[in-house]
Amino acid sequence: MRAAVVPGKNDDAMTAVMIRLHHNSDRYDELEHWTTSEVQSGHLSPLFAALLHLIPRTDPEAHARMARFFGGGRLNVSVAKAWLRGAGAAKLFDLKPVREADLSLQRLRFAPRLFRAAGFSGWCILLDEVELIGRYSPLQRGRSYAELVRWLGLDRDEYVPGVVTVAAITDDLADAMFDPPRRDDELIPPRLEERGLARQAAMAKKGIAWLRDRQFKLSAPDEEGLRRSLDRISNLYRDAYGWTPPQTDIGERLGSKSMRQYVKSWITTWDIERLYGETPHIEANTIATNYDESSDMEQAPASGEQDDSDA
Repeated sequence: MRAAVVPGKNDDAMTAVMIRLHHNSDRYDELEHWTTSEVQSGHLSPLFAALLHLIPRTDPEAHARMARFFGGGRLNVSVAKAWLRGAGAAKLFDLKPVREADLSLQRLRFAPRLFRAAGFSGWCILLDEVELIGRYSPLQRGRSYAELVRWLGLDRDEYVPGVVTVAAITDDLADAMFDPPRRDDELIPPRLEERGLARQAAMAKKGIAWLRDRQFKLSAPDEEGLRRSLDRISNLYRDAYGWTPPQTDIGERLGSKSMRQYVKSWITTWDIERLYGETPHIEANTIATNYDESSDMEQAPASGEQDDSDA
């Protein structure tokens, strides 16, 4: 969510969405109706319904804290209760603390509906370097295979309407993880089952099957596409640096050469010409993907998110 981009807005995604919400609109009424239904069925905490009730009854400062909560930040239930008391609605919602792990899944379910209420079509998520799963410990790999199923909408019970996800992976992931000696497809689901995680084991099997059998290879760029890209990137480079790149050839055509290698070679050539007045000779080599397990890969990054839990 921190990396999300709202079309035409240079702002935090949830803040931009909250600004576009109109509480006296049919879309907002639909969102409130859906949220109430989800609360009654046990899929959402009453906190989501309470915050929607409070949006037209609180000030911009409260809205900013709500936006942070919807985007993954913490919000103490006592804060929401104080807002409800101030709005004369203290008895309308039965608010109780919710585990952060449960809130994460509930936010995923709620966010696309909130986006639609603000006039957007949904939420498009791009997952890069999915092959990093290969560096996790066996148990975490299993959980990650299962989590892919949720994001990619591969399971009817876990599918979240309004979310479209594209995952980028290396060409050799399946061979590295599902052939000897790793054999994750045979070894990982049983490990999850042994720990009583039958549901995650079933989802992991689906995630592994997708990674093994359903990958779509990117086609090699043709010459016409390369020339169009070269012209466009040259114009972007000129606008960024106020320096017009000289006429550049697309470079050596190789079947194994990726679009990234072409683009990187163009930009590197222009950088050296602009800064040093020299034209370099560039060679591109492929670096083998590292699939060695590393405990460091599983550490969550430090968060600078403001914490309202003690407010």
